[in-house]
Amino acid sequence: MSEHKSAIAGLFAVAIIWGVTYVLSAYLLRAFSPVLLSFLRICVTGVLLLAVSRTQVIQQPTRREWLLLLGSAVFFTLIQQPLYFIGLQFSTAANASLIYAVAPIATLFLEAIFLRTRFSWLKVAGALLGFLGVMVIVTFNGQSLKVSIGDVYLLIAMLGFSISVLFTPHLSKRMSPFSISLYSTLVGGVLMMPLVAGESLIGQLKIHGDPFMWSLLAAGGLLNVLAGLW
Repeated sequence: MSEHKSAIAGLFAVAIIWGVTYVLSAYLLRAFSPVLLSFLRICVTGVLLLAVSRTQVIQQPTRREWLLLLGSAVFFTLIQQPLYFIGLQFSTAANASLIYAVAPIATLFLEAIFLRTRFSWLKVAGALLGFLGVMVIVTFNGQSLKVSIGDVYLLIAMLGFSISVLFTPHLSKRMSPFSISLYSTLVGGVLMMPLVAGESLIGQLKIHGDPFMWSLLAAGGLLNVLAGLW
């Protein structure tokens, strides 16, 4: 399989994983508060990555790459992660999948603006087709598409995700996908700690996870690892 086809296959697998995690995340909110759930998922992901790190060649980030990792983590961890889970509290998994289906379109425009890449209307058409496909599926299943405060949170989270993706091409010029995932997870976990402390201080911290919920959380962490690498 050529490198291009292999990359497309990996991205297709990521899309499937995301579809699963929308429902999984909404279900886990029954046992964990949003910020804590985001932090725990990052911790599980970090533990899994560290467990297999001895079998991987890991590149030490340069000063510039540390800054890129920090910038990516700010948008992905501090903006995308908490607002994604908070949004799911007030919205639905179906609405989340529909909003995140806009991410490819947003990323294309952001990439053209900030990275000055060649704008492709063919890619835009493909992204729109994917968005329309999700809309048809959600509408066919009779899911509510009313705009709520949760949808607004999810929209901001989606934009945070789209911006965080822009850092990856620069990081991947020298660093391996595993190295990027490992360091991004570690930086993100550190950045999340003050948010968890804040959620606890205002009395919103919730943790009632039974063994089944913890096993689902572990499964979500594994899916995060696979999605990050692919």
